[in-house]
Parts: sequence; structure tokens; C-alpha cells
Amino acid sequence: KAYKAAFGSKNPTNSYFYTLKGSKKTVLLVWVYPDRLLKKDLYDFRLKKVLALPTDKVESVQFVKGLSSIVLQKVKEHDWKIISPIKAKGDRYAIEEFISSATDEKVIRFLDNPPKESNIFGWEHPRMKIKLSWKPNPPEKNEKVQNKAATPKEKTATILVGKDRDDTHVYVKGAGNPTIMIVKKGYLKNLDKKLFNFRNKNVWNYEISDVKRVRYENPE
Repeated sequence: KAYKAAFGSKNPTNSYFYTLKGSKKTVLLVWVYPDRLLKKDLYDFRLKKVLALPTDKVESVQFVKGLSSIVLQKVKEHDWKIISPIKAKGDRYAIEEFISSATDEKVIRFLDNPPKESNIFGWEHPRMKIKLSWKPNPPEKNEKVQNKAATPKEKTATILVGKDRDDTHVYVKGAGNPTIMIVKKGYLKNLDKKLFNFRNKNVWNYEISDVKRVRYENPE
């Protein structure tokens, strides 16, 4: 079924809208709240994340900034390791926060038909490049897979960070997607990480939940 309402002008007291419900000829007076609906545009209905991807889905990250390239790999749930440029245990909180910062940032404006001159935005030599990989959800039990070989084993998405748009905003886009996103410049600060930030900084590598006994000695 489809339900329609046509909002007309406000009444003389500006308290109600003249409203036509469906195809009926009866005109209703509706309280002024539809005024908010009439001010909506395409941006209001769009998903405003840089990338619609839950953090827990990501299994590997490649972060390129200038000549620096860092590769991170999930070993198991919330357990990460650094693959390159060294092999070391990763800091799960720092890595997962980095992924959230890269994907969840709010887009201020979308450019769906940007100029073809890509050098304006800096995609040839992006300021940062973040490649995320994850495995798609397995098919449901009642869902038939016609061609198992055609089922993708892994999905990837790449976020490119380009030039500054102005003093407070920067250009961002997804590789292969013509739409350009404009986000606040604080996005750069959240992603400005080095290898040290991703490393596990604990003196001993153990999980607190694994501890069975603690012995404390006081020299006095």
C-alpha cells in the first residue's frame, strides 16, 4: 500500500498546514511540524559516513602516507599484529580506533559530479591512502549459492585523502567511486599515525583474563 499526503500553504495564523490526504477531497489542518519535512534535501537522507563498514568486519589494513607504508592484520577477534615494515604485536585499541576514525567521519558535503580535472583534488599523489579488507557474510542456510567459485573470498575498499578544500575542510574519496566527499580537517589529525602508535606497548604480552595467580612483594 502507498500513503500520500500533499502539504500546501500555512493557514493565516501560521500554526497549521493545509494538507490533502491521498486522493480524498477533504482538506485537513495539520500542526506546523511538516515544516521540517519541507526543508529536507538529498543530503539529509544520505548516509554521511566516509565508508559504511562496521569496524569489527575489517581483517586487514594497509596505511600509506608519503613513503611510509604500514600493514596490519587481524589474527582473531580483537587480536592484531603488524605485518610490515616490521613484525610485531599490534595495539588492538589503537588499530580499531584508527579504522573507526577512517570510516565513521561525517561527510559535510558530497560532490556527485566533480570536475574531471583530478589534479584539483590531489588523487594522483594522495596525502593518505587506507586500504581495508574484509570477508563478506556467508550465505544464509536457505540461500542457494549457484556458483561457489564466483563467491568473493575477500572484499576491499580504499579511502583516498586529497588536498585541502579550504582552511577547515579536506577532500576524501573512495577509489573507484566518482563521488568526492568533503570532511572537516580534524579527520587528518585522527589519521596522522606512525608505526609506534599501532604497536602493543605492554611490557609483557598477556591477556588479563588469562592470569590465574598474582604474587605481590613489598621490599619493606
